Amino acid sequence: MSRIANLRKKNRSRGDSPEDEFDIVQSLEAAFTLYRCTPLYKFELSKLCQYAKEIQKFIEGQMTRILPFENLEEFENIKMLKEGSVTDVVISRIHVPEWNALNDLPIGIEIQFRPKRSSTEQKFHIILFPSNRHGNDANNSLSFSHYPLVIIKAPQRITTIFAEWIQTQFDCRICRYHLQSSSLKSIVEEWAKFVFNQGKFL
Repeated sequence: MSRIANLRKKNRSRGDSPEDEFDIVQSLEAAFTLYRCTPLYKFELSKLCQYAKEIQKFIEGQMTRILPFENLEEFENIKMLKEGSVTDVVISRIHVPEWNALNDLPIGIEIQFRPKRSSTEQKFHIILFPSNRHGNDANNSLSFSHYPLVIIKAPQRITTIFAEWIQTQFDCRICRYHLQSSSLKSIVEEWAKFVFNQGKFL
């Protein structure tokens, strides 16, 4: 049994708490996609385990639908997803070394997917990065959580389903964030790799 499996088993045995810690084991090898997200309405850190169950159920439900597709590649992705199942979803805060805002840590989501007739699981990752500004209105700050930057490493089908879930659940909007500067893109890529490699789920 792998280290991540042992840690996840330990996590579950202690009440499925998001405070249990495990390492991120999959580095950012493929290209990630950058998104912008408006404030989340009534997002609660105390409900991360509940959100994980809701995401798993929502993805499973969406994968049973027959949706229109634009090209053969997208059709094959949908076919692959329909022939498998989501085995687990884990959501937790991520501790990043030298991250200054200890009270506003990134939120990591790991989706485990097992294709039909395969014993090998695939892992997809989503990270929500918090803002250090929460607005001037204290009442609004209590209702809204600011995670303006989202990094996703997953097939487009999973990304689309996740975007639908988070927009519906928290009355927000998520859209692609295109970096015009190649230098800035390189900096963000290195930063993202650091988070994926050095960060730890709490």
